[in-house]
Amino acid sequence: MTLYSKRAIARERGETADSYTASLERFEKGLKLLCDHEVSLKVDIEPEFQPLLHAWGRDLNFPQIPDGIRYTVGWLADFMMRADMANWDPRVIGTRPGLLLLDELDAHLHPRWQRRLLPSMR
Repeated sequence: MTLYSKRAIARERGETADSYTASLERFEKGLKLLCDHEVSLKVDIEPEFQPLLHAWGRDLNFPQIPDGIRYTVGWLADFMMRADMANWDPRVIGTRPGLLLLDELDAHLHPRWQRRLLPSMR
């Protein structure tokens, strides 16, 4: 079930979707740091369910996104999802220590993104 689905179900049940909204906002903030551009996620429901990345003034579906950006979106979403699922000690909330291993950054990322990646992840 996706974040968007969970938010829609929470709204339908009259429950708060704050935690889902906060997760999405953190993800978009991470993308903005990496891309150095305004980036957001959109989901078109009609005519078919289609997630889109709004960047550089355009709505792009995932096959239209360059490989480096698509891979970055994938691992960043996975990393943040796993961090959200962990049972954190309340004393570390906000700092969330962790280890992220990235292999072959030079294979898919533009050199400028390679230089931005580590400072952005900190």
